[in-house]
Amino acid sequence: MRISVYIDSLNFGGAEILLLNILTLLKSKGYKISVITLKGNYTLEKKFSNIFMISKKNIFSFFLDILRSDSIGYIHLSKATLISCIACNIRKLLNFDKRIFFIHEHTSFHYHSNRKYINKKIFDFFYKKILLFSLKRGLVNLIVSTKARYDEVSNFNKNNSIIYIFPNSFLESYKRDLIQTNLFNKTEFLEGNVITLATISRIERVKQIEWAILSANSLANNYKKKIIKLIIVGTGTDTKRLKKLSSSIKKNNLQIIFNGFAENTIDIFKKIDFFLFPSLNEGFPLGLTEAAMTGISCIANDCEHVPKEIANHFPNVNLVSPANYINFEDKIYSQVKLIEKSNINNSKNIYNAINSWPSLESIVEKFHQDVLQNYL
Repeated sequence: MRISVYIDSLNFGGAEILLLNILTLLKSKGYKISVITLKGNYTLEKKFSNIFMISKKNIFSFFLDILRSDSIGYIHLSKATLISCIACNIRKLLNFDKRIFFIHEHTSFHYHSNRKYINKKIFDFFYKKILLFSLKRGLVNLIVSTKARYDEVSNFNKNNSIIYIFPNSFLESYKRDLIQTNLFNKTEFLEGNVITLATISRIERVKQIEWAILSANSLANNYKKKIIKLIIVGTGTDTKRLKKLSSSIKKNNLQIIFNGFAENTIDIFKKIDFFLFPSLNEGFPLGLTEAAMTGISCIANDCEHVPKEIANHFPNVNLVSPANYINFEDKIYSQVKLIEKSNINNSKNIYNAINSWPSLESIVEKFHQDVLQNYL
């Protein structure tokens, strides 16, 4: 069976790395896979091209390729989703033979809406309208990360059989590495005189990473005998502003490190005591899932979709609700004091939670057996 994968870009990011692993597993099951992306120079391009045939197209050619497709389509990221939905509706209008398209979604209907530029809000509006219209007409199948997103989309769509839940996950080998990273090899947290915090995400305004910076500054004010270290992992358009904010804070016991993108975060997790997730809106928080699997204490905003589901599963994920800065900072202090006081961990419960979280291999196998095999 041939699968044509359409994606905006092949840059470093959680969704792109997940896709690389999914496609590699599908290829091992005999699927013939080609990847079509919009034109550009991409940081993950070499990794993809070592395994799959890559084609780069302008937007019009990208659209025509989907319009004329005679294979199963696997759509990734928001621009490709919008283009594919338009193409599928035109296919229907022209009475083309029906093809199977799976949209693997890593966003929400409001993901761009709190960003600065009006065109992002306009994009969200049309994204929602065209996606729901295409679902209602049965032109595309949708893959979502969480039960909450499934329920949200199902409210607009009566044919729930074409919506699948594909939870955030990792290869079994990487899961084992995460388990061994931190909590299960430590007898105590906050060792020595350093408290280390970290964020792992794209650096965009919607991620509200300034909350992490301000919280680290607050800890430095109140724990003057300790060094407070904040590691910010990722790249994005908000980096310059956050670096300027960080440089304006002068304290001898505060270190703010911009690490850049890290494809493998194991070494980061080995260094940290707390993982911070201050995002305003979220579609696919792979970093929070990774952190949860290490047993590290995570402080996460209760934004829509994923954080609550992760917190319900992992006892080390602490939700901030309602999600505002004061509550976020208070939650960090409460976790620091809790661990200082007890100096124990909940490793047995966390270990059970990690073991019951499905590996990527098991998810892809289920997708292969229960879904793709129906189209052979």
